[in-house]
Amino acid sequence: EDAPEMRAELESRSQRIMSELRALFPGMQCVEAVSLMRVYQLHDRRRKAGGGASTWNVAEIFQNVEDRKERLRIADYSITQASLEHVFNQFAMQDQGGQAALPSE
Repeated sequence: EDAPEMRAELESRSQRIMSELRALFPGMQCVEAVSLMRVYQLHDRRRKAGGGASTWNVAEIFQNVEDRKERLRIADYSITQASLEHVFNQFAMQDQGGQAALPSE
């Protein structure tokens, strides 16, 4: 278990990162938080200026995070697409009335 001071620092850093990334990726959610590790989920659609929506490009996501990595003190990160198993589990939870429903666009 992390010491109280460490937990406070981790929470503060996590909030700064979350705030900055949410400004870039509206609708982003933290789906897992364990000590120093965070897992965020982005949805595949983003709003374009002037209306409408487009799909995120993995290279754009990578570049946005890489540009902020040092300032936000992010030691390591990865970007992956959701697995088929994850998508299936999300639908199963939605069918069972769970909290993790996929967004409707």
